[in-house]
Amino acid sequence: MRLHRLALTAFGPFAGSEEVDLDALASCGLFLIHGPTGAGKTSILDAICFALYAAVPGARTGARASLRSDHAPDDAVPEVTLELTVAGRRLRVCRSPEFSRPKKRGTGRTTVPARVVLEELVGAEWVNRGTRNDEVAMVLKDILGMGLEQFIKVVLLPQGDFAAFLRASPEERRSVLEKLFDTRRFADVETWLGERRRQTSIAVGAARDPDALGRAAQALAAAPLELECLDVHWAQGHGEVLARFTGATAPERARGVLGLLERAGTAGVVVEGDAELWERQRAAQRAPAGAVLRVSGRSTALARVLRAADGAGAAVVGRAGLGLSWLRLPGAAADDLVATIGALRRELAPFPAIVLDAPAAVRAAVDPWDARAGGELELMRALKRRFDPALACNAGLFVGGI
Repeated sequence: MRLHRLALTAFGPFAGSEEVDLDALASCGLFLIHGPTGAGKTSILDAICFALYAAVPGARTGARASLRSDHAPDDAVPEVTLELTVAGRRLRVCRSPEFSRPKKRGTGRTTVPARVVLEELVGAEWVNRGTRNDEVAMVLKDILGMGLEQFIKVVLLPQGDFAAFLRASPEERRSVLEKLFDTRRFADVETWLGERRRQTSIAVGAARDPDALGRAAQALAAAPLELECLDVHWAQGHGEVLARFTGATAPERARGVLGLLERAGTAGVVVEGDAELWERQRAAQRAPAGAVLRVSGRSTALARVLRAADGAGAAVVGRAGLGLSWLRLPGAAADDLVATIGALRRELAPFPAIVLDAPAAVRAAVDPWDARAGGELELMRALKRRFDPALACNAGLFVGGI
């Protein structure tokens, strides 16, 4: 947008007619509007806003009963004319505010309504583009691409409002800047980068041999791969080790470990879109009818845990690099579940196997903590009494749960 000419009559502090040739001023580069207090510096900016938006900046809106100069003769008509070029179109706006004048007949005063004329230079002639206030307002806002509040924050910034713009919230500044500049391509790039950052790829090594899964998990945990997580899954004599990668290079890094998985004796494949896999992992930590045990062992003992679970008919999910495994036992009679839990604990000793979830009859019949020393068990119970006096959580959930 470029301003060419501003003409004022009986507006603000200007009692007569004044004209500013902005093209002549701009031809010298930067120029300064200066003068003593009350000289009308701000009123020049007000006149520009009034011509474009039929209003002046917020702090001065309503400060005066009328924009007409108090010093102008009674017969003077307040008026602002602004010529400008915007979006390649040369426009002229002539606007007069509502004001009162003496009646031509009799005594008293009469109110003269606001009026506006919008013209566009086409060839060598000015063509009328509107005389209704609402019509002209819509045309100008569409051409300018911003309302009064945005205009005064970005184009004029009068009377210290620049500091207010700097203090505005990021969303407020964003809405203004998006109006000024075509930022869609940057938003598209941001969206694309965000999607790439959230992209996940899973390198899956599958095998029916617990030892092969153990070797694959140890190799992945020891390699400098920047894994998001390293999980294991086992059920019905078949298992998988899951190496999850995230970020823009996730697919390439996932494919890069396929050779490692194959050397460990597993069949490697890369899977994109892992929501179903991780939902399966979370679901395996719950047992609506059976029981869930959490085994805290060493990462090198994964194969041992898988063999014990397979012998008990249990499914396993775990954090392979941390040595944590959740064993889900299928539904059975309470006595059978108690016996199976006891057998697993003996086989996996000295690793503790805590009962996280089980029917009430099973929890009543077994020590959920699997504490082999009386002092450890008493400490756990003391903590539960301290933090769960109402016994709202069962022992397994209190441990840190599922």
